[in-house]
Amino acid sequence: MMKKIFALLLTAALAVSLTACGGTKTPAATSDASGSGASTSGETGTENAGGTQSDTLPTYSEKISTLPSETEKNPELEQLIIDTWEIPAESQAGTYYYYNYTDLNGDGTDEIFAVAIGPYTSGSGGDSALIAAQIGGNLELNQTLTLVHEPVIISDQITNGCHEIIVPYGGGGAESSYHVLTCSDGNYTNVPDGAAIETLEGVSGTAILYNDLLSDQANGSALTLG
Repeated sequence: MMKKIFALLLTAALAVSLTACGGTKTPAATSDASGSGASTSGETGTENAGGTQSDTLPTYSEKISTLPSETEKNPELEQLIIDTWEIPAESQAGTYYYYNYTDLNGDGTDEIFAVAIGPYTSGSGGDSALIAAQIGGNLELNQTLTLVHEPVIISDQITNGCHEIIVPYGGGGAESSYHVLTCSDGNYTNVPDGAAIETLEGVSGTAILYNDLLSDQANGSALTLG
């Protein structure tokens, strides 16, 4: 009888321990046949040096298209990332980056939206991102963002002349949701200050950086600095 009670107590303790160590969740969106965009949750349960990354990709309503990251190395962007976050040479091979071209302000010229994933740019709350543009033949930094999870949605909604940016928000103890970033005087709202929404219902746009990050890193197809 005592052995049975001890076994039950041990089982309960293990269950509590596993629950406490569960992975962080960030929201993903699924749709029914009508494209209503009902929300569900997607696991982001594996951590590496670059913080918590999703091993599954969210699905969206038909109003949101998907665009994987560019596959060609961009030396100019790499140097900008290195300079922006002062990444030392010994950490560059272990820092991944993903980027897409997108016209955020509707001027007919694409900006670059890029995320850097590594020990100098990431944590449990997300990754660091930058927005850059070609000015006078040089790639110039416009803005940096932190606590970014991928994919990132470039919304069709325009506020103050710029497309809104929607990012999953969660990790680091924060409750999962989406944050809507709007532009003012050429800069976007910081991720924690963006307006929170619970679902993507009614949202249209393009989900950029639409990559299975863990798979890319495991099979060697992810871009690295240097």
